Amino acid sequence: MKNTDLVLKAAMKFTAFAVVTVLLALTASVAANGKSAPLLSLLASTGAEEKQAITVVVDPGHGGYDGGATASGGAVLEKNINLDVAKRLCFLFRAAGYDCVMTREEDVMLGEGKAYDLKNRLETTNSYENPVFISIHQNKYPDGSCRGLQVYYSKNNADSETLALYIQNVAAAYTDRENGRRIKRADSAIYLLDRLTCPAVLVECGFLSNPDECEKLLTADYQKQLAAAIFAAAADFFGQIYGNV
Repeated sequence: MKNTDLVLKAAMKFTAFAVVTVLLALTASVAANGKSAPLLSLLASTGAEEKQAITVVVDPGHGGYDGGATASGGAVLEKNINLDVAKRLCFLFRAAGYDCVMTREEDVMLGEGKAYDLKNRLETTNSYENPVFISIHQNKYPDGSCRGLQVYYSKNNADSETLALYIQNVAAAYTDRENGRRIKRADSAIYLLDRLTCPAVLVECGFLSNPDECEKLLTADYQKQLAAAIFAAAADFFGQIYGNV
């Protein structure tokens, strides 16, 4: 499929998903206040019946004493933004009826040391039948002008490249139209993508080293936009690959 065709197709679906995510947020708020949320229940029940048995594994990178990339002299930590975006993304998947789990839901390392942390993320993902792995990260580079979301994909499953292309194009179109970055095949330096055999991508949501982009990444509104774009792209991918929308 050509990139232009994919973007046009995704544009129509993203509009629908944008409406749905607003409604989901409203119904979730109502549910949190102890009132009924029929739309949320309906989406969850019908979605679960229609969708193939896959499990979306959302992986917030870093955690605990591993803060990841930093900005503002260490006041901004990648691990926190990763977790915020991942929680918003997982909420959308669950609300739409997908089985979705997170490798971490708190500010913790998943083992004693980085090696064990990554190994445990790998084992968690592989423990599910038919997993689809989406890891959330933030970028950093010495040149402060570098900016833009970029998606890396695993070489071990052909669907990984397709999922990466969906996310890259939809996220760029609806969060940053000036983003000219392209998807990249991960090498052995990205431990999880190098070893996972399921569809697996890593989303670098932006550059903390770019002051303007860092400021956006810290806001709830932009995090919601990122989560909605990733969700819409992934759901469209599931529809194409697994035969459900």
